[in-house]
Amino acid sequence: MAAGKKLDWAAIKTEYISTNISQRDLAKKYGIAPRTLQQMAGREHWFDKRKSHKAKLVKKSLQKIATKESNLLAKELSVADKIASVLDKALSDAQQFQRHIVQTKYKEDGAEIWDTKEKIFDKVDMQSLKQAADTLQTVEKMKRSMLNILTESERTQLEIARERLELEKQKAEAADKTDNEVHVVLEGDWKELAE
Repeated sequence: MAAGKKLDWAAIKTEYISTNISQRDLAKKYGIAPRTLQQMAGREHWFDKRKSHKAKLVKKSLQKIATKESNLLAKELSVADKIASVLDKALSDAQQFQRHIVQTKYKEDGAEIWDTKEKIFDKVDMQSLKQAADTLQTVEKMKRSMLNILTESERTQLEIARERLELEKQKAEAADKTDNEVHVVLEGDWKELAE
């Protein structure tokens, strides 16, 4: 270190805690004897503070990621809710699937004119009904997927898989017990061998 130059220990400490620089490199950078820097760092627990600082950074990063993911999920759920709301509104109309668009062509003063009207018939528009049912099913799947909700069938399959796993585990444990048994049979006069 240059003679007469006063060190800013707070800045050196901050640099050590907030970066990945080693104590040796930090001492070299500021022209300090490595032993002097090690003593200061030990006295003020720089290493523990660096560890704590990194843990806080990781925690903040995880919180930001979780917030971002939850905001995205909230938007997706909002879209699914809006689709469900539109579908609900359409389904609350008793004649929704009996409305048909009818186009009629006629000529007036030599010009071709199309007249489009909505008419209600007794016949149900099965294609529109199927599309509404498909949309409802898609919205339900989206919500279940986003909220990690299992259907009854999925729950049953999961329970069967758990039971199979437990049975396999019990079989493996039983096999281990029988494999570990050792039987020793001594024949002849074994007392002579012991002497």
